[in-house]
Amino acid sequence: MATVTFPEESVDVEPVVIEDRLYEVMDGKVVEKPNMGALQTEFATILANYLGPPARQGGFGRVVVEAIVRIDERTQYRPDVAFVSYERWPRRRQLPDTDPWEIVPDLAIEVVSKSNKAVEVLAKVRHYFQAGVRGVWLVYPTLEVFHVYDSFDQIRVLTRDGVLDGGSFIPGFQLPLAVLFEEIAADEDPTDPAD
Repeated sequence: MATVTFPEESVDVEPVVIEDRLYEVMDGKVVEKPNMGALQTEFATILANYLGPPARQGGFGRVVVEAIVRIDERTQYRPDVAFVSYERWPRRRQLPDTDPWEIVPDLAIEVVSKSNKAVEVLAKVRHYFQAGVRGVWLVYPTLEVFHVYDSFDQIRVLTRDGVLDGGSFIPGFQLPLAVLFEEIAADEDPTDPAD
């Protein structure tokens, strides 16, 4: 993992591209973000496609994919999917065309892949809540499991038989997880011996 360190007195971190890869900033250090596999990338995209229309049409907020956001003075995270309410960023206010977006999302969604370390993911969940994120979803597509954090110590586990709801983020939104996981599985060819 490539890491670039800024001087200790540095607080305002300039964006740096690391060999055309995605990055995050942790404690003032630019760190390459672990690559998601194609499955996780597709899962994040499909989930955003389910969440985005009801969020906008209901007047609740917007859903973005892979946007880097400033969590605090020395930290910038790039959640795989994020929901930002119109209360935090008004509907008619244009989004910035530079990084980072100066916003703490209401909901951060991380799609976990085998390149993620459990201790790092859990530390990120804690940091999200400390910064003012109201909810975090950890998604394990290969295990067909969602960990829905309402706070750092209040977690619900949803499996394939569960129903994901929008809670206070996107009221009225409900998605049976079997539908979501079937959409991913539908891309697999049952006759392909590589599966």
